[in-house]
Amino acid sequence: MAELKSMFRRDPEIGEIKWIEAADNPWGVDVLDVRPMTLGTLSVSINQQDAVNAISFGQDDGTGFIGDEPPVSRRVDVNLQFPTDRRLADGALFIPREMEHKWAIYHHCGEFIFVQNWLRQVKAVATVEQHSDHIEVTSVNGGFGWNDENPEFTVRALEFLLRTHALGASYPAPLPASLELDPQGAASWCMATFGNRAEFATPHRIAHIDPDQPLRTFSLLHIAVAHRVVAAIEARLAA
Repeated sequence: MAELKSMFRRDPEIGEIKWIEAADNPWGVDVLDVRPMTLGTLSVSINQQDAVNAISFGQDDGTGFIGDEPPVSRRVDVNLQFPTDRRLADGALFIPREMEHKWAIYHHCGEFIFVQNWLRQVKAVATVEQHSDHIEVTSVNGGFGWNDENPEFTVRALEFLLRTHALGASYPAPLPASLELDPQGAASWCMATFGNRAEFATPHRIAHIDPDQPLRTFSLLHIAVAHRVVAAIEARLAA
């Protein structure tokens, strides 16, 4: 399992972690409602550098992570498509703003780069092919939970991160089968691994349906303008 590097401060009045049956949710499988934990908990770092790292992405365009290799090299084939609004520009898909955000996601040079925020470490890099109205994720190197995670978990985690972080949608996090019988432990694991973007979780595979919204980035030009970096603005316009 992923090593926990932070503690949680939980409101004692938070309700019970419960299962929601397939017939009562939009995903067609039993899901665990982990919102009492993930939305009612604050991350408290036990390491000062972790805390600094977690909130260090505000002006980061992700270019510094290009070429970084995940600590665990393992290739998993992927066959996921997401609609786009014409070409998906290089830039940021999700920038963490608080310690309860556990991932930064960037798109650069035909790759999605997934960075664990409190380590500022690239954990996974996915290969992306651009088409006229969609992108296709064809493979991923690395992983999202632990070193020997199941390939199916890797694919499901990638889809979860893109849907919940880049698109802001509600979507169940992949739950290791070993935690299925421990709702409280499962909720704590979701908080540690995915933070407050995990509202629901399930050990079951969910049939892929294209999201309603296209993937978009905060492009490198947008980021440069937002931060008023004149040299970067001129460089992006020239390109």
